[in-house]
Amino acid sequence: MTHAAIPGHWDFMLAVYGDAGVAEACLDLQRDIGVDVPLLLIVLHGAGQGVLIDAATIGRLDAECRAWRSQVVHPLRAVRTIMKTDPWIDEVEAVAPLREAVKALELRAEKIESDVLAQTLAGMAQPGVIPSAATALAAVHEVIAHFAGAPVAQMPASAAVVADAVWHRARDWPRLAR
Repeated sequence: MTHAAIPGHWDFMLAVYGDAGVAEACLDLQRDIGVDVPLLLIVLHGAGQGVLIDAATIGRLDAECRAWRSQVVHPLRAVRTIMKTDPWIDEVEAVAPLREAVKALELRAEKIESDVLAQTLAGMAQPGVIPSAATALAAVHEVIAHFAGAPVAQMPASAAVVADAVWHRARDWPRLAR
């Protein structure tokens, strides 16, 4: 059964990612722990909408997008990254526009992933879950623990940066219709 996606997930993801310090924090989590940033932001959008986020939720969402992420998103990112550091980026005029095209494809692939995750998450919504700063931070911790493969004793500072930005946006969201 296909469910309606949680409203505004892509706009939310782009807005949060653009908040001060969030892009760097997300990239730190991606590089250091292997966190899937679209999954992290979708989970946080859901937490702000009152969706219960626990280890089982994270596992189901990760399983839903793992193949797409590893077979499509990661290869596009690898090509983009290689092109960024290749000397041709400065020497061959056509390389920079090609890199931008690959970057746009990577972003489109992440949007497709986020759309699928948002639909899956919408189907998991449970009535009565009250969003709070604590639930947003707990959701970040759940995602980090999932990708780290175990609970993390000391959460990276970047986790708090992301959770804080999300909570500031989430306070004004309308709740999902139950």
